[in-house]
Amino acid sequence: MHGQDVFNITRATAASIHSDARSITLKDPATDYWTPENPDSEWPNIHSLNNNKRLNSTRWIEDASWVRLRYIGFTYNIPKDYLKIGNLAVSLTGEDLLTFTKYKGFDPEVSASGNEDTWGGLDMGTQPIPSTVTLGVSLEF
Repeated sequence: MHGQDVFNITRATAASIHSDARSITLKDPATDYWTPENPDSEWPNIHSLNNNKRLNSTRWIEDASWVRLRYIGFTYNIPKDYLKIGNLAVSLTGEDLLTFTKYKGFDPEVSASGNEDTWGGLDMGTQPIPSTVTLGVSLEF
C-alpha cells in the first residue's frame, strides 16, 4: 500500500469556469451546484465569483492512497510424458492489472512529468500506467 495527497488539476479544470477552461466537462458541477435550496451540494455555485471553485483551492487535493496488483505470473511445464519433443512451458503474466483506490483521477500514482518522480502528487492529465498481459511459450527440441 502506498499513499500520497494529489492535487487533481485535471478534475478542477473539468469542473470549473475560469479563464483556462473552455467548458464544463463534468455534469454534476453544471447541474448540481450549491444554491440556497441545495446547500448540501459538493460543488460550489458555478456563477459565483468565490475562489473556492478555482484551481488554487485545497478542495482539489485528494487522498490518493492505493493498493495495486503490480505483477503476477504463472508458468506451467508440460510433462515430457505427453510430448514427443524436449521441454514445453507455457507462461502467462500480468502487470498493473488491478488498482484499489478512492482517488477520482486516472491513476493515484500520478506524476505531472510522466514517469519521473520529480512532480509527484500533481495530476495534470498524465496518462495512467497501462495494464499488460503477456502469453509466452518456451519450446526445446
